[in-house]
Amino acid sequence: WTNVNANGTFTVPYVPNGTYWPLAAKDADGNGEIDPEKGADAMAFSDSIVVNNAPVTGVNLTFFSFRPSLMHETVAAAESLAAFLPPDKVLRMVQTWDADSVGRSSSWNHVYTAKGNSAVYSVRVGQFESRIDSMDDNNWSLQWLMMHKPVTGLAGAVASGTAMVNVENAGGRTFRQSPHPDTLGLNVEMTYSDHTYHDFWGQIPDTNAMYWSVLYILGVDYEPWRIDGKKYLCSGTTGSVLFSGPLAVRNEPKAPDGFVLRPNYPNPFNPATTIEFTVPTDGVVRLTVYDALGREAAVLTDGFVRAGVHTVRFDASSLASGLYVARGSFNGRGSMVKMLLVR
Repeated sequence: WTNVNANGTFTVPYVPNGTYWPLAAKDADGNGEIDPEKGADAMAFSDSIVVNNAPVTGVNLTFFSFRPSLMHETVAAAESLAAFLPPDKVLRMVQTWDADSVGRSSSWNHVYTAKGNSAVYSVRVGQFESRIDSMDDNNWSLQWLMMHKPVTGLAGAVASGTAMVNVENAGGRTFRQSPHPDTLGLNVEMTYSDHTYHDFWGQIPDTNAMYWSVLYILGVDYEPWRIDGKKYLCSGTTGSVLFSGPLAVRNEPKAPDGFVLRPNYPNPFNPATTIEFTVPTDGVVRLTVYDALGREAAVLTDGFVRAGVHTVRFDASSLASGLYVARGSFNGRGSMVKMLLVR
């Protein structure tokens, strides 16, 4: 750390070469602590600054220099913290949401289920903090995680850096560097798990194997507000790219220029989810849900609707877990989305 003096300014005759992130912090509630999770305190990072053989003088910012970590560099610390979890803990995935172009991140989440598969714990290890978070019990995320096979061979997994470099060379770099509106942000998510129930329906070569995925998510927040994106699936042992394609997105509603059936949210879900569709003109819409065998499970809409954006709620309380397909039709034009019900 380089600290400010009493009047909020300082002079640094020399800062070692490297990349730095300016940090602003304010004790808004005046309790002598900086804790943004409580009260009105605030902390904010700006874009990075690269220092290359240059003096820094008269600067009124605080700089914090850190080295992001590859996934394997966090394993020992994560396993040490995980020793405090219930003895029946099972590692289900390792994930980060802010990977850089060489597969490093400021923190990695090692996600476990425990307590007879009734609780979820996130062991977060990073440069700023290392901690255990207990996630909500008995919700859809727990059921979704339970559908993942236990992570195996973590020590022998290919390095996150190897997978990421392969992805960047396969087109990820182009998407990362492409211009996008200032109102949108880019998150790069990396996950190591079996991936059967991620963004790769029907594209997993071996449902018993472990894979790396890299998702480039352009949007205003996490799903369902994905505006654009790309997805890549990599071998967990070699890091080679096995599949790439566009990321399923859900845009903010716009003036409809055709019949559009958008991905449901949340997805996976339990027991209910919301489906949104737009129609360009007044007309008849039929929205039907089918199970994985093609049998009709529910009719959500079947009749006259006005032009515009509409939402319907699908309550699957009486249905079994599994994959369902919602198919909408309007004046002979159809569209469908896949949905996963987990219990």
